[in-house]
Formats: sequence, structure tokens, C-alpha cells
Amino acid sequence: MDRKTLGAVVVCVALLFLWGPLVNKIWPPVELTPEQLAARQSITNTVTQAVSTTSQPSAAAASPLTDSVTTATTSLTGSSTADQRASSTYLENEQVKLTFTSKSGGIDLIELKKFLPHVTREGKKAEGVVTLNAHSQNPILSLTQDRNNYDLNVSGDQLTAKAVWGNGLVVSKQVTLSSNYLINAKVRISNPTDTAISLPKHEWSVGTSTPTGSSLDIQFTGLLWYDGEDKEMITDSWFQNKLLGCIERQPHTIYTAGRSNVFWGGVQNQFFSIVMIPDQPAYEIVSRRFDLPPPTSAELEIDHKLNLKPVGHQTALVYEGITIPAGETFERTFQIFAGPKEYTLLSSISMKEKNGLDLVMNFSGFMGFFAKPLLLSMNALHGMTGMGYGLAIVVITVIIRLVFWPLTTASTRSMKRMAKLQPQMKAIQEKYKDDPAKAQKKVLEFMKENKVNPMGSCLPMLLQLPVFFGFYSMLQSAIELRGAHFLWIADLSRPDTLFYIPGLDMPFNLMPLIMGATMLYQAQLTPVSPGMDPTQQKMMRYMPLLFMVFLYNMSSGLTLYWSVSNVLSIVQTKMTRLNDEKTDPKGGATPALAPGPVKKSKGLKNR
Repeated sequence: MDRKTLGAVVVCVALLFLWGPLVNKIWPPVELTPEQLAARQSITNTVTQAVSTTSQPSAAAASPLTDSVTTATTSLTGSSTADQRASSTYLENEQVKLTFTSKSGGIDLIELKKFLPHVTREGKKAEGVVTLNAHSQNPILSLTQDRNNYDLNVSGDQLTAKAVWGNGLVVSKQVTLSSNYLINAKVRISNPTDTAISLPKHEWSVGTSTPTGSSLDIQFTGLLWYDGEDKEMITDSWFQNKLLGCIERQPHTIYTAGRSNVFWGGVQNQFFSIVMIPDQPAYEIVSRRFDLPPPTSAELEIDHKLNLKPVGHQTALVYEGITIPAGETFERTFQIFAGPKEYTLLSSISMKEKNGLDLVMNFSGFMGFFAKPLLLSMNALHGMTGMGYGLAIVVITVIIRLVFWPLTTASTRSMKRMAKLQPQMKAIQEKYKDDPAKAQKKVLEFMKENKVNPMGSCLPMLLQLPVFFGFYSMLQSAIELRGAHFLWIADLSRPDTLFYIPGLDMPFNLMPLIMGATMLYQAQLTPVSPGMDPTQQKMMRYMPLLFMVFLYNMSSGLTLYWSVSNVLSIVQTKMTRLNDEKTDPKGGATPALAPGPVKKSKGLKNR
């Protein structure tokens, strides 16, 4: 590769690597004042409420439910200040703490006692515990139109919320804590009046997806639902609606799906999820995107790379209208999972309840087929030996390389033999240059005579690609790696930032650099592919730089796997070469190459 080409490659890679910091440096983002942020939040909430209102049937304006909301609101407005203020109470066990609000009688906040907040890239730890459904517009288990005030009573592990609507309906909610982060809820709507009362199309709030603090968590934040056969996952990128992921377009503000086939619906971030499983499938699922409050100054002191414009997705199960006869009671039950995306836990619940809850892990499809055994193997090594998850990743990588060792060795030798045969193959191609089909046929015959498989060099790499994608899928959502440290890495689920480069405010992540360096060295050791243009061959040697750029901000667990795999590949290549040199000290042609192939290509002598 000439200097100009090499310089162009280096400049392109450097631009890719430094593009984000340079853009922020030249055109720094506009920092909004607290007043501007509050105004923006108010506008966004107003638009969201307008969308919510217009999405309901026009007859809802005169419906009993709307009347009850109006009556309740009027009653609260005309009451004393103490009556207007919503009260809270708690229900908790060793795993979770639920905060209920008297306004609409739902779950306002969920605290997961066994999980600490995220670890920052610098290794700092935030205070408190992980919370779900923070800053939600509608509490979980509330009707989105319901603003009545409920009486809350706690008895043991059960809470009862009760309210009388203005149209006479009596609503009672019983919430009971169970094990394995499960919550059982039963809602009774009684009609003690002398006339039937209709309940129009209504929404039961599932909750709001909120990030766990990471600036990269927005790519995992969103909603998901299950239609009885497969799940659908919608992340914030769908709401952003950017062309090719970067060109601004009109964003989506509301998502709706389903036709009487929503078996469950939920919200999620990278490692935690809230899933509501009704006794009867919902008609639809609906989700609305809205702005969350920006991080506080205290939070920014812990991690100054927090997302300054976090968003949430308020999600609800939609049911068609019903009529409750006089003196009758309508009942609906829900089971709610609010906890970590831990495959073993979710799989056991799914097997017991037959509800497909394990699909929350996103281990379906091709990549999931490999992600499951990799995750189970990592957990088994950690459980049986007590080794850390970082060391478990290293051990699994070694085992995988040992399994593929014979194929990789055969591939290396095949590529070396192909390189030795390259002059003869070029001569054949030159001889039949006017007939490409015949030239290809003759080259294949020549390779067959010399016992060289053209696919031999590619097969090991193709077989290992699914393992890499399985690792990628597994490490993106494996909560086991959250906060797990290894060597200098503070959190295997996040980049291993050691410091920020002065002037650029760009993270210095060591593991991707090690991965890129080992890939470059490995590329230098790999025999060139015969028949490829020399310029293309040299370009391929520097492709690892692009991989390093693309994976620079990925989880350190993934780059750890790839780095260890590269080192083992380098060791294997060195060992194969050393063994071949012992077998053939002079470095001459192997018996398969001489003298037969040259003699059989008689056409070469006639040229």
C-alpha cells in the first residue's frame, strides 16, 4: 500500500473515531436553563395529554368514566388543602418496595432493594437503589383517565385501594406481593346502583420505561409486548424516527399495536423490566414518549456523561368498553413482574406460568440460540467455581478456541498452501482470460488436484461468527455483568473508561485499543488470500481499525472476549507455523505441491 492510500485510511479512521468529540467541540450543544427545561417539559406533557385525549372515542366526553373523573376533580378542587394533597403508603418485602399513591390508587414507584445504582465509567458508585417507574405520568395499575382519590390500607403483604366514582361505581384494588419479583393484583368494579353503567374504551397503565442512568441506556429503553407466539420490542430509536439512524425526521409520539392479542405488555431498560400480564388478552397496547426531568447536579457530579435529555415511554394496555349491569361486579386480575432481566429467573417463571416471560431477555431468533448456552455456561462457571464473571468469559473463550482449534489449524495451512499455488493459478487465469467460465473451471480443477479447499480458509471464521453474535446478544442484557469488575474494569457491562482525554472530553477505553492492536497483529500474520487485488489485501489488513471504532463504546465484556480470542488465534498461528517449519525446515513446497501440479498444467509450456 502506497503512502497516500495508507494516509487516507488513517485519516478516515481518525475522523470516525474523533467525529463525535470534534462536533461537540466546534458546535457545542446548547445548554438549557432550568426555566427552559421546565417550559419544555410542560409543553411536551401538554402535547402528550392532547394525543391521549384525541386517541379516545369521541363519545368518551359524555361517558360515565369521564364524568367520574370530572366529579372527582371537582370534589378535590372544592375540598380543603389536606384533601387535595395525594398521600402515599408502602408495601415491601425483602426484594422490592412499592410506593402507592392515593391519586388513582396505583404504584407510583418501585425500588429494587438488592440492586445498587449504576457504576460510572470512572468506577464511582451512585447512592441508593435501583428504581423503576420514576417520574411516571400515570401510576401502574391506574386507569389513565382516573384521577379519583383512593383510600389506601395495608395489611401484612397486601394493600387495598378503594374509591367511589361520581357515577356510583365502586372500585377496589387488592395488591399482594409474591416471590421472584412478582406482584398479584385484583381489580373489582362494582355497580351498586339500580341502572347499568357503561365503561368506555379504557387504558390500564403498565408503567414508564426509564433509563438506569447510563448515557447509552437510551438505545435499550422502550416497550415490548407478546402476542401469544412472539414478542415485539420497540426501542426509543423507533420514536426518534431518524433516517439511517442519523438524519432528523418528524419523530413519532405514540405507538399502538395489537388486535385482541396482547397477552402481556411491558416497559424496560437495559437490565430491568416491568411486565403486566392480564387474565384476558388486551385489545391493544399503546405507548407515548415524553421528556423526563434532566439529571440533577448531584447526579452529574457522579457521572458527567449522563444523558441530559432523558425520555420515558408511558405504556398501557387498552381494553374495549364494557357495561356493568345493576348490582353486578366486574373483575380483572393482573400479574406484574418488576425486576431484573435475569434469564434463569424469567425462564423458571415462564415454565411455571406458561406465559412466555423469558422472551423479555430478547434471546429469540438466531443470535438467541447461541446466547442462551453462553450465558448458562458463564453462570455455571461462576456458580461452581466462584470465579469472577470476567475470568469466566476468558475461560469460555479458551474453550471455544479449543473446540475450533483443528478447523483453524487446517484453515491456516490451507491459506498458506493457497498462497504457494497463487502463481500457477494466476497463470491459468491469464491463459483463459478470454473465457472467464473456463478459467474458473480450470482453477477449481487445479485446486482439487492439489487437495486445496477454497472454502477451507473461510469456514472457521464463518463458524465462529454466530458465537460472536451470541456473545454480543448475551452481554447486552446479562445483568450478571452489571457492576462485575475484572482487572482494571469497574463494570463489565460498560466501557472500561480509565479517564477522559483533556480538550476533547473523550473517554479513553483501554480494552477496545487492546482488541484493535491484537486484530492488527493477527491480520499481519494471516496469509493473504490468493486472487485478491493487492490493494484490497492491504486494505483488509487495516479493517480491524474500523472494528475498533465501532466497538469502542461497547461493553468491556464483549471487547474482553474478542481480545482474548485474538490472542489465542495469534498463539495458534505461531504454533502452526513453528510446527510446519519443523516438518519442513527448508521452507520448501509441501509434497502436495511438487512436482505433480506443475507437470499436469501442460498448457503452461505451450505459451
